[in-house]
Amino acid sequence: CMVLDSRGITICRLLFNLVEYVVVILVLYYSFGFLGFDNRGLLASVGFITLAVSLGSRDLVSDVLSGLTIVFEGEFKVGDMVEIGGFTGRVQDIGIRYTKLVGIGDNIKIIANREIRSVVNMTKMNSWYPIVLTIRTDQLDKTEQLLRENLPKIGEKIEEILSTPRYKGIEKIGSGTLSLMILAECRQQDYRRVSRLLNRELYDLCKENDIELM
Repeated sequence: CMVLDSRGITICRLLFNLVEYVVVILVLYYSFGFLGFDNRGLLASVGFITLAVSLGSRDLVSDVLSGLTIVFEGEFKVGDMVEIGGFTGRVQDIGIRYTKLVGIGDNIKIIANREIRSVVNMTKMNSWYPIVLTIRTDQLDKTEQLLRENLPKIGEKIEEILSTPRYKGIEKIGSGTLSLMILAECRQQDYRRVSRLLNRELYDLCKENDIELM
């Protein structure tokens, strides 16, 4: 696992999980034999099969097949940032039966593989954090000049920003005010940190240059 990429690690963990199940089954099988039970008769008995089904073997098969589908179709892998059933988090593990997500605040969400029907994978493409500065109309030219001069510097200062933040122009016209749109490219896992850092940098820039934020 240590020398593979994230998809290889995902497959390894799934296989390890499968091996654990197989080992448990084999240990139980031979333990019954050691205790004097007729294993062949036990496996062939209708009662044993009925018991297995009643204990949720159908759900187990569904979980296993869903887990294999997730891995081999590449919907997401260990390390990806995804949204499943309204919960957003980083994929910590994909097992035979369950997928584990680690959300904000290190909360862990455990989801049965068969229940994963709709996935938003936020890792495949970078995210864009939007920020809107609302200023007085008479400060437009001054603000635009400050943004053109300082956005490249801010982009270099905040390492989580992947490219120079972009000033997109006037987003909204109000009564004596203008709302200016700025976009910053980042990875989804850095989205909240970029929002905090960029907000602070732009606030300080406006304050130092007497730009009144509305």
